[in-house]
Amino acid sequence: MIAGLHHIGLGVADLDNAIGFFENVAGFSAVSQHALDADSPLRDALGAGSVAIEVALIAGPNGYIQCAAVASADSPKGRAAPPINTSGIRHFCIQHQDCDMLADGVRNANGSLVADPLDLGTGNQYAYARDGEGNIIEIEGLPYAPAEQSTWIGHIAIVTPKLDRMIDFYRTLLGTDLQGRSMVGPGPRSDKMGGLSDAQLEGAWLPTDNMLLEFWQFHAPLSPPKHRHTTMLDLGYTHICLETDDLDHDFEQMIEAGATAICEPVETCNARVQFARDPDGNIIALLEPQQGFSQTIRALDDIGICSRTDALRQ
Repeated sequence: MIAGLHHIGLGVADLDNAIGFFENVAGFSAVSQHALDADSPLRDALGAGSVAIEVALIAGPNGYIQCAAVASADSPKGRAAPPINTSGIRHFCIQHQDCDMLADGVRNANGSLVADPLDLGTGNQYAYARDGEGNIIEIEGLPYAPAEQSTWIGHIAIVTPKLDRMIDFYRTLLGTDLQGRSMVGPGPRSDKMGGLSDAQLEGAWLPTDNMLLEFWQFHAPLSPPKHRHTTMLDLGYTHICLETDDLDHDFEQMIEAGATAICEPVETCNARVQFARDPDGNIIALLEPQQGFSQTIRALDDIGICSRTDALRQ
């Protein structure tokens, strides 16, 4: 059974800066950091060869961010930051009662905002931010949340050209029903937030035990075509990881639902892991903790923070 969204994977050029960004903006902390051993069985699964890779796992109260620095990755300095309507794993959202506090944290951590926080008509405050390497992080202020509540991860977002197909796939995989589906735009506020013109998009949300999985299909402007699939060695968002207590069963269910296997199961670091691509080609990892694996979803401080906070909405 799927326990929830364990982490979002992010390829970075500077691991220390990435850790510092999430520490300063969200108060998250690195719970592990290590170089991938030369004889690690993960290397074949990742197609890493002899490339040097250093990995850090950063914990929020209800989920993790896995940052990986790959020696062969291109520098982000010459890389154009992808627009928000680019297909693929596009961002994740951090939430707090005070969106201005999050915005100040982004600026102080050498990040930037696409636009200042604004209300899209829900009463919440929203902004898209970029870290120092151009990766998108949504910041959201929920005025009904307790002010003393620490910053948490609200959702992981995927942009898709085929929303219904992705909903069907992930609903089957997660075993949950839609929490909501709605249209956004066109309008000046949503255009300003995303840095687009005449944007019209459709969103849908699937809950897990610890956060939401969010999907967007851009009806205008259409998402630019992808020339290749993202790999685990790229800069930017590379994969999402689901934690399971039965990898073999859930991986088989995922393939039956329309995923494509990348590799056989790998045993490493007190866990079993296996990779596949969803119907859009995004990489999904299934992680089954073994005895001695301490960075589980259940080990986090507050995995019910999303559902508890949402219950406060009037």
